[in-house]
Amino acid sequence: MSIDRRKRKIYGLRYRMKKRGYRFDGRNHYCYMPDDPANRSKLMERRLVSLGYGIEYNMLHLFAENGGG
Repeated sequence: MSIDRRKRKIYGLRYRMKKRGYRFDGRNHYCYMPDDPANRSKLMERRLVSLGYGIEYNMLHLFAENGGG
């Protein structure tokens, strides 16, 4: 896959995932899951991992739900 095509695939995938509530850290190539689990897409997550991104839970949101300490 050429570099230009790979960049377009990443750009399009990130755009669709941002609409679902995912957040990205472009510098470190990490993606943070949406707050609402219903908005998760296993297929999109798999595609993103295959392009070199890591997936992380939104731990601060989970921490706040459980009373924060």
